[in-house]
Amino acid sequence: MRAASSASPATAHQTGEAVIETLAQIKAPHFTVGIVLFDDRVVEGPPIVRYMRGWSRDRVRTYCGEKDWKVSIVHQIERHDIDAKGRATVELKQGERGRT
Repeated sequence: MRAASSASPATAHQTGEAVIETLAQIKAPHFTVGIVLFDDRVVEGPPIVRYMRGWSRDRVRTYCGEKDWKVSIVHQIERHDIDAKGRATVELKQGERGRT
């Protein structure tokens, strides 16, 4: 394994740290959606808020506050089986499935 340089930050797997996966809910007057964050960065969401992909948790909260939308954390977990981009860091054996 090569050492991480300042130009390319180490993944959680390379440093032995867990990725924090967060499921958050956004409630607006005309929709309610869920978004997924890895280490406080939006990595997934439905088309209506897809523009938030890559945003920090703070930016989401600020933006939603300005719109008078409510944001709440639904679930949060430490993941050791993925990196911050959602790629698997362990190989599954035949017949195994990943747990979330």
